[in-house]
Amino acid sequence: MTRITSANETDIPMLVSLNNRFSASGLTLARTPEFAANHLGDYRVLRDATGGVVGCVALDEYSPSVAEVISLAVEQDAQGLGHGRALIAAAVELARSRGYIELFSVS
Repeated sequence: MTRITSANETDIPMLVSLNNRFSASGLTLARTPEFAANHLGDYRVLRDATGGVVGCVALDEYSPSVAEVISLAVEQDAQGLGHGRALIAAAVELARSRGYIELFSVS
């Protein structure tokens, strides 16, 4: 069973590792632990039954009304199960709660 939660400080190494697995292929931008720590409240994580992080997504504010969906990543063996879609829905929910009018993503 999986669930989506807010990220916490102990998740930072996994957020960086998971995100950066896809940066060499250009699917994500490389992130540092400092970036993740500074944006911790902007992350939502997909947790497995043991509480481990198997996916993540974050928002990056461009203006008070516009945010970018960033750092979408799902562990390879958990792909194809709709987790990316669930993470995007969590990002949209977070954006709505913060009053963003527009969301975008660069691919």
